[in-house]
Amino acid sequence: MNALNTGVVDVVALYDTEHAAFETAGTRIRRLPVSPVVEKLFSNGFLTRQENLDNPASRALLVKVARAVAKGTLFCQTNPQACVKLVWLDHPELKPAGMDDAKAMTDTLFVLQARLKNLKLRDYQGGLYGKYDPAAWQAYVDFMLAEKVLDRPVDIGTLYTNDLIDEINRFDHDAVIRQAGQM
Repeated sequence: MNALNTGVVDVVALYDTEHAAFETAGTRIRRLPVSPVVEKLFSNGFLTRQENLDNPASRALLVKVARAVAKGTLFCQTNPQACVKLVWLDHPELKPAGMDDAKAMTDTLFVLQARLKNLKLRDYQGGLYGKYDPAAWQAYVDFMLAEKVLDRPVDIGTLYTNDLIDEINRFDHDAVIRQAGQM
């Protein structure tokens, strides 16, 4: 942010929450338009080795972790303010310092909303958290080929799996929504 504000750099490309944090700190930013190809790209997910997917105990643990993330995402989408308060309760060091509680909440919600916008379920996901779009993976590979990051095509089927998605989403969504609504 300092490099941008002092003119050392003219452009930064970070991620949604960093851009929002710049804005809450008073830095005016202008978001540049992105091509339709780039709009399909993503930068989040879980990484593991194939042997973890093949081992039933490791696979079960991966599902539990991803399910917890899905539940937390749904909770925060349902009640962002409660989400922030719970994070501050467990991690008070994350609450912005040097401002009153109302401003801290407003700024934190602004940053959280930047992330939640990108975590909303898409049509292709059919209501399932974590489901990848094969076309987005192909767009990612095509982009990297065009930019010469890759020197040959990659079989996208070797890059991701949607095999755990049904298990990850096997929880009571309505119960999470009710719990978030009660906070």
